[in-house]
Amino acid sequence: MDSWLLLGVLIGYLVVLIGIGIFANRRVKDTAGFYLADRKVGTGALTATLSATVIGGSATIATAALIYRVGLPGLWLDIGGAIGLIVLGLTLAGLVRKTGLITLPEITGKLFDSRTRSAAAVLIILTQIAWVALLIQATGAILSVISDVNYELMLVCVTGVFIIYTLLGGQIAVVYTDVIQFLVMVIGVCCIAVPLLLIETLPSFSLIQTEVLSFPINSSVPVLTAGSFFVIMFFPHLVGPDIYSKFINRKGDKALLRPVDVYDKVVAFPDQYDMSKKVPKPKSSRNC
Repeated sequence: MDSWLLLGVLIGYLVVLIGIGIFANRRVKDTAGFYLADRKVGTGALTATLSATVIGGSATIATAALIYRVGLPGLWLDIGGAIGLIVLGLTLAGLVRKTGLITLPEITGKLFDSRTRSAAAVLIILTQIAWVALLIQATGAILSVISDVNYELMLVCVTGVFIIYTLLGGQIAVVYTDVIQFLVMVIGVCCIAVPLLLIETLPSFSLIQTEVLSFPINSSVPVLTAGSFFVIMFFPHLVGPDIYSKFINRKGDKALLRPVDVYDKVVAFPDQYDMSKKVPKPKSSRNC
């Protein structure tokens, strides 16, 4: 009975997502609205949609399984992703916004050449297929626990809903649904899962082996392995197309561009900041 109740809740949740897609469709006026949400996403909504994007199956289920197997050094996966986001915000984010382009291949094409753009497009397609497959697999793993319904059928239905609301409302629908999913994650993980976990595990905490709690490395995760965990997640968060599609929708540029002024002037576009053109020559005091 409980499994059918959970399945009903899931179906209701998916129906709400489709409803959001229909509602967002009415707000989409043109291409900019579909792909960029009219660049009117506020700070709160941007935080929610970015968090819902980066905190997925790899950041939760995969990392939890890795920590269970090798100990706390498995956290380097999430630490690498977090530091990648920080570096992105302090360096490349303003540069990407300044280009005024929509996709990562367009940006690389502008900064380099058409061959680089094509290579970036192919790499993004391949990596995103694998990334989305991981997320869908993580979703299926959760759904298979709460219901006895056919695993493949549930995957097809959930994936179909994701595609439908995205096609209907574009980035506006994605932002709206991400805000809801972010709230669900916060409540589910922070307010329900963590307290239950502490209640269940604290009485047996002394039984945990010291080696499992060793950080930043242990016998199972030497320096090289810990470094590989870090790199695996650092670069996808630094140049991930799914992440770029979020912050280019942000409303306003002033606060976002301020941290990267020096980077832009010195490294990226020095020709646009020719100081010799900005400093006027002193006028002669002699009368002609």
